[in-house]
Amino acid sequence: MNKRYRFTVVAVLVMAGCLAAQTPVAPGDGTLKAAVDAAAAGDVLELEDGGEYTESADPAYQITVPLTIKAADGAATRPVLKMMSIPSGTGPDKPNFFILHQGSSLTIKGLDLDGGESDTTTHRSVGDFIFFPLEGDLVIPNITIDDCYFHDATNRIINGFNGDFPDAGLIGPFTETVVVKNSMFRHVDKIGWRNPAGDERGRFNDLTIENCTFWDIPDYTIQLREVPGGNVLINHVTFYNCGNQIFTNSSNDDVIRFYGLDWGTTAVKNCIFAMWSPDNAVRGDQPDLVITNCLLTTPGGGPWRVDAAVVPANIVEADPLFADPANGDFTLGAGSPALGAADDGQAIGDLRWAGGGTAVEDESLLPEGFSLEQNYPNPFNPVTYISYSLDKASHTTLTIYNVMGQPVRTLVNERVEAGVHEAAFDASSLESGIYYYQIQSGENTAMKKMVLMK
Repeated sequence: MNKRYRFTVVAVLVMAGCLAAQTPVAPGDGTLKAAVDAAAAGDVLELEDGGEYTESADPAYQITVPLTIKAADGAATRPVLKMMSIPSGTGPDKPNFFILHQGSSLTIKGLDLDGGESDTTTHRSVGDFIFFPLEGDLVIPNITIDDCYFHDATNRIINGFNGDFPDAGLIGPFTETVVVKNSMFRHVDKIGWRNPAGDERGRFNDLTIENCTFWDIPDYTIQLREVPGGNVLINHVTFYNCGNQIFTNSSNDDVIRFYGLDWGTTAVKNCIFAMWSPDNAVRGDQPDLVITNCLLTTPGGGPWRVDAAVVPANIVEADPLFADPANGDFTLGAGSPALGAADDGQAIGDLRWAGGGTAVEDESLLPEGFSLEQNYPNPFNPVTYISYSLDKASHTTLTIYNVMGQPVRTLVNERVEAGVHEAAFDASSLESGIYYYQIQSGENTAMKKMVLMK
């Protein structure tokens, strides 16, 4: 959209009083549930920096309107959501995080969704993070997950596998657009859809998973069954130790599995698959499936496999040189074969782990402007990574300050070319607390806050 036109549209909406309400939600037990229940279509619920939001009464957030739930702008630490509504030992049911009803859409951004599997002494862990109820002809226009951390649950990230729909003679759920980006998933189950026989509408129109990391995922990681006409793009994703036994699964499974022949455009590209004893990295029968510019390695031994009707192109078989994968640091080391090997000239895998960044020679791929991203992870101990974008080359400094405003470390002090860059900050010698990082590049300056927690 033309920028002048976009600004004009926003100005008209403001003058008309039509912009959605942005509602701050205080941390606590039941506060988010109350805000969700009171929300109107298009509202934005903003959660406090580092706030903890628990639910001990109701077993899910019932989403009935288009809604956004996000961290407050400038938040240094993701707000944490926990479902604690079903006591341990009380039966087979588990709580879900979000249940999407007819007429709803959901965008979540900058959140930490704790499934509770790491401690079930008082309450049961989460069932599904996103679940669809038994409602006939259920249509969900959009699901967007951006900059979130899902972890510690035995059930699905998105459960489009509800077999109760065909059993009840219902068609659904059908989601028009699903976007999952800039997010990390650990110790959870799959993103999955299944299309029962006779349902000609499929389960989604478009599914995009981009710039994400999946770590220690049992069972299939992405499983898509019989979705006629569905378009899928899985791009710049890092898979580490997926498809193996983590909680209750007794066998290894494919990391990505497509079932059936009747698909739209499907592509798996620029991904890293680092697995111990996988069945297959990718399996699919559709003749137009694209698998290209991926790096595959099996640190535990044994060959990787792709079981597909097409021959993968530009495949790299090598160690990606992760910094410390056992502890969740998948930064690509100097000389990694993944650097610059993607079809867009960038690194293969989740670009947030691309170390110092990849030089961008095509002007069409340059960042549109100057930006400083939130460090990742945050809180951290003792290493975190700071990404920044420059739309033009300039002398650049990136400096860490303590709460007294005293500089404690200079990470960058040199001329830096235009592009996306990342600097590592090792705080092993520093005390726990709040720190600030400031970037200066030419006339541009920005600062953000981060938390060291030892």
